[in-house]
Amino acid sequence: MNKITYKTANLFTLKKYENSNLNCQSYEYPTLYAIRSAILGAIIQVDGVMKAEELFHKVKNAVIYIQYPKVFHINGCKIKRYANSYYGINNEQKLDRENLIKNNFYTTMGFREYIDVEDIVFYIDMSIPNINLYLKNIDWIGTAESLVYLHSIEEVQTLNNVMVPVPSNEVRGRYNQFDWDSKARFEHIYLYSDKYTHKHRNLSCSIKDLVL
Repeated sequence: MNKITYKTANLFTLKKYENSNLNCQSYEYPTLYAIRSAILGAIIQVDGVMKAEELFHKVKNAVIYIQYPKVFHINGCKIKRYANSYYGINNEQKLDRENLIKNNFYTTMGFREYIDVEDIVFYIDMSIPNINLYLKNIDWIGTAESLVYLHSIEEVQTLNNVMVPVPSNEVRGRYNQFDWDSKARFEHIYLYSDKYTHKHRNLSCSIKDLVL
């Protein structure tokens, strides 16, 4: 497998699913959902929507392990954001300034966690054609607030400190991970599809080293 290392260009944030946009903690690691979505977005950027749809199942079925960071710091920030009602409208409506004004989508104050972490690391197999090209074109993971740039791609036989799924009844050392829903299709993931819907599956994980 290949070890992929991104450097963070600023503080990293990825809202916990159960939190609201105005009061939220952040995962200290990227989710599988976010990584797959970033790869799909890079395919669209480089080769277009049709190529992304063609490679969708390659992305969906790629074997990926997320490395849990050994060192990170959590920062809590009070920031100005849109009210929660803003996040219930679709992407096309968000680009319509007159609609935003008409519906009084005012900004307000909120709280958000940001993670100070030097590297974002994950491991991926080589089942996606031209994967290295697409990885080079990822510039954010999760949201555009979390800017990254590719630092290295290296082939490895040992996966260090990775999140590995375990039975849900195994409580000790358990971490939550989230992936695309097993029934997800391209139109469910593509943000500008009229069938877009955020559905994910939950995985309980422990932290382990794996030797291939």
